[in-house]
Amino acid sequence: MAMVKLMLISCSNVIRIHTASYGRTDNAPCSSGRPANQLRRTSCSASGTLPIVKESCEGRTTCLLKAFNSIFSNPCRCTYKYLDISYSCVPPSSHNVIKIHAANYGRTNSKVCSDNQPAHKINNTNCYSSNELSAVKESIQQDV
Repeated sequence: MAMVKLMLISCSNVIRIHTASYGRTDNAPCSSGRPANQLRRTSCSASGTLPIVKESCEGRTTCLLKAFNSIFSNPCRCTYKYLDISYSCVPPSSHNVIKIHAANYGRTNSKVCSDNQPAHKINNTNCYSSNELSAVKESIQQDV
């Protein structure tokens, strides 16, 4: 966890953001040389901080963040604010990857989608397209 006005996050893997807050939730961090009236208010944080930080850093190996009102808004006037981020460096994830092993358009089973269908529409179970796997993979890659 770090609390500063300018932050560089660098990971050998990828960055995963857990929490992010811009404002002041404690009077001690970033207080050196600041007058007490700028540190007194500790119930102040910008509501949209986490999505902004995630968009800037999530899944990257490096990220430079600036803690300024112009980026996160000004949740409390006359209060010295800081950016507080909790993150970890994690291996790249493959859980968001779609791997297609088989695809079929046709009918190979008389039970699937057979409710309220006349027998002549479900009897032929030797009906399939031989190139559906490549067609489905191609359509998924075009959508990404």
